Amino acid sequence: MERSMVTVVRKSALPTLAEVPERLREAAQAAASISLREPRVTGFPLFFTASMEIMEAVVAFLHEHAVQRAHTADTVRTYAEILFDWFDTLEQSSIAWYDADGADLVAYRNRMLTQPSPHAGRPYATATINQRVRGVLRFYEWAVRFSWLKSSSLAELPENFIVSRRGRRRHEESTDRSVFLLRQFESLPQPLNPTRLVSSLPSSPLAV
Repeated sequence: MERSMVTVVRKSALPTLAEVPERLREAAQAAASISLREPRVTGFPLFFTASMEIMEAVVAFLHEHAVQRAHTADTVRTYAEILFDWFDTLEQSSIAWYDADGADLVAYRNRMLTQPSPHAGRPYATATINQRVRGVLRFYEWAVRFSWLKSSSLAELPENFIVSRRGRRRHEESTDRSVFLLRQFESLPQPLNPTRLVSSLPSSPLAV
């Protein structure tokens, strides 16, 4: 069974003065009086690596969506879940997040195609896989736009996108982002049940 390497620590409320050692109470009182322009809410997810180093880019990405863009808690939670799974996968494979490329994203997508969700125990739905792939791409686009990364193949425009294979001589293949996404089919309309059709008709005949 895979061991989780990325850790999420939820932001907690500041302790009361009675909850801290006496020698720290003056500092605790000063901290409580600090007014922050964009404070993170209690319960905000803080990401740490296996060596307990804070993952600043991920925290900043979630902060922007939660505080600056005022996205719903469900949206922020979805992004957090996507990035937790992606970064944990990279750490287990000893791949630095800033070195990840198209081949890594394809491998990540294919893993979801062949392995059930560890939480639900069921195969991943196509919509879920595509949502996670889009979330990863959106994070890398954001990271380059706000200079957390100088560049990333995962943030390139579709016509310039390159899928490379790690560990071999780099083979460049122009493609677009649809290479990562699975085809989704719209659900066909359900046939109308004759019994329901009859029951839906008016009980009295129409006047002519």
